[in-house]
Amino acid sequence: MKYASRPGRLAISWDQQTKSLVFQDDGPGISAQHLPRIFDRFYRIDASRNAKVPGTGLGLSIAKKLANLQGLQLAVTSGEGQGTTFFLQFPV
Repeated sequence: MKYASRPGRLAISWDQQTKSLVFQDDGPGISAQHLPRIFDRFYRIDASRNAKVPGTGLGLSIAKKLANLQGLQLAVTSGEGQGTTFFLQFPV
């Protein structure tokens, strides 16, 4: 929600085909070079984002760990200028 174009603008839906809860924002997106590390503890994309958006870089690593402990998969797709989509996939 922190990165949506307007605060709180986040679409949440259920994908019956993949059994996934889908969270989609319309924010600035994440470039491909950063996607492999966004679930790393304390990872922040760049200094300019750090100055604008408060946080420690722990939220996504905690979410990923909790998902794994419950047998769920947490994945992400994104592109710069295209927003970001997270998928929380439940076992079939």
